[in-house]
Amino acid sequence: MVLLDEGHSYRGERSSPSAKEVEVDFNISLARRSGFPFYTFQASFSSPVGLTDKCTRQTLRRMTQLEPPSGEALEGLARTRVEQLVSWMGERRLDHLLLGSADNIRYASDFRSLIINETADHMLCLFDTDGRSAIYGPHLKEEVQEPGQPRLKALRPLTGWTPLMAEPLTVIRTIAEGLRQENARRVGYDSVSVMLLDGLRAELGDHTEFEYVGNALFDLRRVKLPAELDLMRLANADNLSALEGAFATIGPGSRDRDILAAAVMAQESGRAELITHSTCNVHSAPWNWSAQNHVVTPPESIFLDQCFYGLGGYASDITRTVFIGDPPDVVVEGYRNLVEVSEEIHSLARTGARVSDLDEHMNRAFLQRGLAESPYGLGHGIGLRIMEPPSISPAHLLDSSRALVRGEVLAIEPETSVEDNGVVYPLKVEDCFVVSDDGLVPLGPLPTTTLQTIDIT
Repeated sequence: MVLLDEGHSYRGERSSPSAKEVEVDFNISLARRSGFPFYTFQASFSSPVGLTDKCTRQTLRRMTQLEPPSGEALEGLARTRVEQLVSWMGERRLDHLLLGSADNIRYASDFRSLIINETADHMLCLFDTDGRSAIYGPHLKEEVQEPGQPRLKALRPLTGWTPLMAEPLTVIRTIAEGLRQENARRVGYDSVSVMLLDGLRAELGDHTEFEYVGNALFDLRRVKLPAELDLMRLANADNLSALEGAFATIGPGSRDRDILAAAVMAQESGRAELITHSTCNVHSAPWNWSAQNHVVTPPESIFLDQCFYGLGGYASDITRTVFIGDPPDVVVEGYRNLVEVSEEIHSLARTGARVSDLDEHMNRAFLQRGLAESPYGLGHGIGLRIMEPPSISPAHLLDSSRALVRGEVLAIEPETSVEDNGVVYPLKVEDCFVVSDDGLVPLGPLPTTTLQTIDIT
């Protein structure tokens, strides 16, 4: 890892371990734009197969089209979220929240607790009606009062770098003491361990009442604020740039892992806070999209499903399918039908539409066109968490078929496949949209029925 100060830069070289070696010469520099850190990334690719720096040029072009919000705008968003949360707590007669979910912790405190995937089970936040938080985490040994962030009053230590309840007695004692100090009487909680809750109830007795509010918090966060939408458009642009750049590096001898490496490099050189997963599906089953060290050869289809948390912790989830060589006519027609079905859903998915009806329409439209049904639901909500409610799934998998709400953001991801001469071609597109009264409004450019083919001969 290289830490940069303003005005400094870093140069380096990387080589692919594959047989078809690809050398990358890169330069990363840090400046400030509108008071916020802004990284620039320049790279050139050279290899026996003649790859170019198209990846970087495409990435930079899209990344520079959108200005990141100013520090003042980000502070204003954090302040508005806290005001909404405090008002919501008043309606429920709650004096504190005990939060274990990284997205709720970020919403309430603006503290970045998801530093690796596993810290989803490492930290807790105690939030009060003054809009201030105490963070309990494994990254310190002594309590720090007033650590310098506007909404944090304390950082308090928990057992270091293990699942939260690996030391249950210590954690229960520590959290109970914090609740006593604040005279907490009615505490809402989200994804908190049952063992922890039972221990807190035993420690605090009738003095403190606990109420589950996890689903209600999702409802509170469901409609996105204008500043949240700005950050999600920025994340969408950065993520799409990474996909485009990764596809631009494909050449003879490219492996699925090489394609993913190019995408991750582009994301990390931009504004990614955390890359949670990136999948590269060539011929795998829908439940096994991980790279298999497969060398791509024509004719094949490849889709990359890329998720990451961008600036401010807001997520992006995008999928694109490309074709190595010219696919058979039946695959060309299948892809065009996929995009047309997706466009139909964009029109139907408007305020008041029922999620299970949209999922049903997708599969019915696929079957009418001779395509396979999707192996899973049509999509999901997205925001500070990559997968938020509502789930756009078949009715039998839902408690109820929710109606879409104006202003929420959805990731729509129809998938199908086509088989020709024993070869299965997975086909998928995915983008993020804001729900409106007239249909879905995309956060960025959408795929068209024109196939993207890559000639590696």
